[in-house]
Amino acid sequence: MIPLVKTRLNLNDAELGSLLLLLGAGSVSMMPATGMLPVRAGSRTIILILAIVISVRPVPVFLTEAGKLKGVSSAMAGSVIAIFGYGGQLAGPAILGFIARRF
Repeated sequence: MIPLVKTRLNLNDAELGSLLLLLGAGSVSMMPATGMLPVRAGSRTIILILAIVISVRPVPVFLTEAGKLKGVSSAMAGSVIAIFGYGGQLAGPAILGFIARRF
């Protein structure tokens, strides 16, 4: 997957390495804040807020970006994004509801 991203984005080794380093550093630096959030607001509140945000926002953004991919027809990219995006929207509430009841 990483060589594909490198080729598609036309990155050299240094740029790809920096991108991967920043991705990991950002994740590690945000872990304490995201860990305290459910403690203060409650798990159910956080799950509900994130379910609403996730179900509304990503699909249009992904569809827009899919049309810009080089070497992939916009129809094919849009179809793949739509299948995964709307599949997630259908399965997401059930999964989040199950998690909210267990915790």
